[in-house]
Amino acid sequence: MHLPRSVFSQAQLDLFLWLLTTNDVGDVPSVRSMKTLNERLQKLCGIDTTMYEGAHGNVYYVNSLSQIIAQEMANPKVRSHLSFFPEDSGKKDMSDYFLFEPTILNHHRKEYCLPVQWFLSNPRLPPSAWKLTDPAQGNQWHVKANGRRVLSFPIWMYCDYTSGNISKKWNKHNSFLFTPAGLARSETHKEYNIHFLCTSNLAAPLEMLDGIADQIAIAEKAGVEAWDCHFEEEVLTIPWVVALLGNNPMQSEFACHIGLRGKLFCHVCRVMGKTQDRERGHVDGNESDDEEEGNLSNNNLNAPKKQSKFADTARKGSETVATLTAMFNEAAVVGSEICVKGMRTASGTKETYQDFFIQKLFQSHKSKQTQQSKAEALRSCITSLPDCVMSPVWRLQGLDPHQDTPVEILHVVLLGFVKYMWRDILKVQLNKKQSKLDESEHKPSSFDTSGLGLPALNGHTLVKYGLSLTGRDFRTIAQVAPFVLRGLILAESYETWLCLSKLIPMIWQTEISDIDVYLDVLTREICAFLVLAARWSSRWFNKPKFHILVHLPEHICRFGPAILFATEAFELFNAVICGKSVHSNRLAPSRDIALAFAQGNWIRHLLSGGKFRVKLEEAERAQLMSCGPGPLCIVTAPDSTIGTCVNSSHAPMQFARTLTGCAFLTLENYMSQQRHHTMFQTAQTLVLMNGDRVNPLQFIVVRTPPEYYAHLGPAFMARLTEVLRVMDNAPAIGNVGIQSPTSIMVEVMGSRLVSFNYEMPTLQTSGNMMVVVLKDILGSVNAPHDCASNGCGLTRMREVYQERLKTTKTIPCMEHIQNPDDRILNIAQMHNTVHLAPFPVALSLDQEQLFRC
Repeated sequence: MHLPRSVFSQAQLDLFLWLLTTNDVGDVPSVRSMKTLNERLQKLCGIDTTMYEGAHGNVYYVNSLSQIIAQEMANPKVRSHLSFFPEDSGKKDMSDYFLFEPTILNHHRKEYCLPVQWFLSNPRLPPSAWKLTDPAQGNQWHVKANGRRVLSFPIWMYCDYTSGNISKKWNKHNSFLFTPAGLARSETHKEYNIHFLCTSNLAAPLEMLDGIADQIAIAEKAGVEAWDCHFEEEVLTIPWVVALLGNNPMQSEFACHIGLRGKLFCHVCRVMGKTQDRERGHVDGNESDDEEEGNLSNNNLNAPKKQSKFADTARKGSETVATLTAMFNEAAVVGSEICVKGMRTASGTKETYQDFFIQKLFQSHKSKQTQQSKAEALRSCITSLPDCVMSPVWRLQGLDPHQDTPVEILHVVLLGFVKYMWRDILKVQLNKKQSKLDESEHKPSSFDTSGLGLPALNGHTLVKYGLSLTGRDFRTIAQVAPFVLRGLILAESYETWLCLSKLIPMIWQTEISDIDVYLDVLTREICAFLVLAARWSSRWFNKPKFHILVHLPEHICRFGPAILFATEAFELFNAVICGKSVHSNRLAPSRDIALAFAQGNWIRHLLSGGKFRVKLEEAERAQLMSCGPGPLCIVTAPDSTIGTCVNSSHAPMQFARTLTGCAFLTLENYMSQQRHHTMFQTAQTLVLMNGDRVNPLQFIVVRTPPEYYAHLGPAFMARLTEVLRVMDNAPAIGNVGIQSPTSIMVEVMGSRLVSFNYEMPTLQTSGNMMVVVLKDILGSVNAPHDCASNGCGLTRMREVYQERLKTTKTIPCMEHIQNPDDRILNIAQMHNTVHLAPFPVALSLDQEQLFRC
């Protein structure tokens, strides 16, 4: 519905119109009439695009943040998922209160307080408050609201760069995107909910942030008037930035930090690294997020070049502002270049926005000869500077760029640790060992990916092109590494992989039931991973990301599950920006791309059933209107496959001949007449309520019925045995052969032991069958064969297919001969991890081992 990828050139539109006319389609509009209509709709319900001239002299365009927020509030597909308060489990109390306004704390004792923050809790909405000292003082928003609700509208702000070309020629565009932070977790990373603000191939990120900060400041001061389609009334919203998201170099730029190559390489705290090179000189500037990969050979385990001193002092915004002010004051003195450079190195502070003006001061008097002429030139340059030479990030109210730039898990974990360790395996441990390289290539191809939500793996690609993989490939490697790397790499390396594979699903956890327990376990697992990595090779700690990971628990405590501030969806949106650039004449990229996204915004709003105001000639006031049912039905087709099953190729049979009939002769799901006289059809695929597709003999996690809770706990593992439907059931849903299941039989799997080889729970067949309802099946899980205990190897040969044809070529594959029912619950899977919490997982290192290390 967002239509961001539906980009057509003028020539393509002419071709479509010609095809329609040639096929005698009537009332075909011309391109000119469509453009005229677009202009009218843009004025009626569109997003304004404003030109700004940046402080560095570059021109860029920004779409209206306030109008986008107003559209979100009037959009029923978005508003239903929005929340406006931090949440602690409990019900909502719908009473209206204002911050910093006198409130009765206790009706009986008549105590008063001054609320400073609201959050949802059970069973009411309590304030975090201090005792009121001036009862006559009120809240300014009470006056501005004029009887309307005042709602907070937090946003995640993201910035990154992408190329404006589809060729290899680099055309860097810096872009700002945002998504509402009040959305439900399942909606946050949908492309539908990602909004474009601005882009430029000339202006730097902080220069563009200046214009965005101006819009936010105006909205924070006056509020954003919007129509709330939920309450069906006018409301006033206050937008504010929860956090600034981006990769590590971008976060360093936001935090006015010198970068990952600096001696103080962390933008969150003052941890210090020291190298031999840095003893002779200092490094100034940011580093690419993809640091150079060092080879960690087994024979090169000398002390690391970077020795980190972990400091407890966190960086504070006020201290950074003071440092930047002192730096600028020092730059206003003739001959202070070396001193300013030393201040940057000593503090780890560098602001690219301010640096433009500092360099201007340095250059202003270089051509002068005398001290007096240099001082006069410098004073003249200072008077020509704007009033504010500090980064606009400091104008974002309530934001601390050191603490509100959370760990970016995509580049730190998947494109960090997983990439480093996988490359080390290919370049160092398996280098010149062709037999092991071949084994590492064939094992992934034989791995059973059912339950992971992944297609069959191509081991040849993962190994041969292992030095140029993407984040999606490393996401796959992290989930299968414990099973395909066993026996191929060093014991220290394999232990580290096991720990990392358990740590990654914890980081990508979608829901946290007990934050205290979760943070305790996560912190211990991070410590265990760092200890095991040090046992493997201390040279790993040349990589700053091994320290950055330490800050993840505090950011999760501050913002919630790490998946909320993950950036994968924003990274994918870069392709949309690139497409807009490619389908423009590239003479004014910032303006043209912004206008294209502004058009996409009102199309999205109209086709979502959003409300907009129209001033009719005969009416005194503008009226709220929305699209009619005709256009809306085009994009509101429901997904008809959820909760259905696909028929198998087997012929229908009587109930007594089915597996379910053999296990339950008098199943209560069916009446006696049905069991004896009705034909039953088996299913080859079951589509679960979360969209997972499961086939018989694959594994699932099931919510335990109340009567079995004492024996099985809150959930249990099971193997799907048979799915039946009655032949005289309701007609097919949507497509022929897709029906609703009438009974689902599963085999309960035991999961009380932990495998010594994989440090994961084992699954054993119990022979106990159970008929469950579809809504109790929580999701699919991956349970590969326990090959280590049963001595499986690459002993079977399978044919190779090329161009969909079977060839005479064969390749080795894994053969599971002994005990095929011995299974391992793959807790490294990143899909449905929240449902695996009830099952035992051994910690990588216990408290005593961590203490000894």
